[in-house]
Formats: sequence, C-alpha cells, structure tokens
Amino acid sequence: MVRVALFSDLHLDSAPWTPPTDLQADIVVLAGDLNVKARGLPWPDARAMFGCDHVLAVAGNHDVFGSSIDDGMDRLRTRLASQGVTLLERDEAVVHGIRFLGCTLWTDVRLFAGADDRLVRADAAMLVGDAYSPHMRDYRQIRVAGGGYRRLRPLDTATLHHQSVDWLEGRLAAPHNGPTVVVTHHAPSARCLPAWAQQDRWSCAYASHLDWLVERYQPDGWCYGHIHDPPPNLAIGRTPLWTNPRGHGDSIHDHNPSFDPYGLQQEF
Repeated sequence: MVRVALFSDLHLDSAPWTPPTDLQADIVVLAGDLNVKARGLPWPDARAMFGCDHVLAVAGNHDVFGSSIDDGMDRLRTRLASQGVTLLERDEAVVHGIRFLGCTLWTDVRLFAGADDRLVRADAAMLVGDAYSPHMRDYRQIRVAGGGYRRLRPLDTATLHHQSVDWLEGRLAAPHNGPTVVVTHHAPSARCLPAWAQQDRWSCAYASHLDWLVERYQPDGWCYGHIHDPPPNLAIGRTPLWTNPRGHGDSIHDHNPSFDPYGLQQEF
C-alpha cells in the first residue's frame, strides 16, 4: 500500500502555511499555484517539511506570475529541485511503482465555444480584457521570453494545452506495470467546476473537455487544482478526479474551508 497526499493552490504568497507535523504519506503531490515569480516553496527542504521522501509538483499559472512562461518555468524547476521537489512539465516519474504523468495543461479556451472559432476568439478577447473591463490576470502577469518578453496570449496557452494533451495521450497509451496517475493544474473536465461556474464563460480559463481522454485510457487517478470550490467525489468511468485546494485570499480566513491539511490521502 502506497499513500499519496495531494495539495493544490497553496498560494503561499497570500498567507503562510506549513504541513502538520504528523502528516504520514509515502508521496506528496503538489498540483500547482504554490507561489509567484517562480519562488517555489518557502522551505529549504520540502521533504523534511512534509516528512516524506518523495515530493512531486506541477506548475500552476500563478507560479509564473511576475515571470515568463518559459525561462520562469526553468527557474521554478531549478528552485524546486534545490528544495527536494521534482517538477513535472510534460514529464514522467515512477515512484513506488506508481507512474505519475504531470504538466500544467492550461486550456484550449473551447469549453463553451467548441469548434466555433468565432466564439473562441470572443472568449479569448474576454479573458484578455482591456483597461476598462475585467480580465484574466494570466494575460497581464505572465510574459513570453521567447517573444521578447511580450504579454502572454490565449493562443500561447492553447498551444501549450494541445502539446500537453498530445504528450499525455502518448504516455497513457504506453503500457506501465502498475498504477498511473495524471497530475495537472488546470482541470480536465467541466464536471470539475462548481455548479455556479458551469455556465459562466470565464470558466473556459479553468477547465477543458478532456473527458474523452480519461474515458479512453482510464488512469488510476487524475489530480488537478486551479478550481478552489470543486465538487466532491468526482469520477469519470473508473478514474477518480481528485483535488485539494487550499485556495487564494488575503488571509487564512479567505481560504477554502474544505481544504484537507493532511492531503486528502489516497491509497494505491
């Protein structure tokens, strides 16, 4: 039996947090939004803090706020490695016989638009916004180093999404003698959204329709973050979709009240 503890959306830039001293897990998984500016975690040795020899993470959108999506990701990988954490960005790790497939994932902005490119452009423009309208902070806070440090665009994140889906499908199709768990920051299904958000067009920045991928390959689990008010006990086929967001706020009182400080542990 291997115990896996999942944490997501710790947002340690908004309020400090430390794991309980009696946390007992064989593997800790961090599903993104740990901090900002590629800072990683605030502890010199994350394995000692979690009392666990194996800590895996994927980056969230907030992890590269105030940075770039490319060299910021490289800095985050280096920073986390110095803290004993393995960053997965279209990477695979096998720990205690469990294959973890990890990436940020992002979204294709087609949650509502589907194949209608006109609606995709409209939803992308909504997310970017302007000086007088709401906007998704990703497209103001994140740069693209390879583009001369220009602002991130929905086309960039959609491209990363498609690259990640192609990579995931290739790895899920490859056999593994043991459980397979996918770890992403963005959600793989509209079912991951709370009821109030399922008709909100802003939700296209949070989830994509990857139910087909889950149904086709039926991994033994899919860990995700990004959504701070998720529905409980969610599964697609025999695949449980598992999340444990701490949430984002200016004080501890603004965080998700259902957050499990012991990592909502699962056994494999």
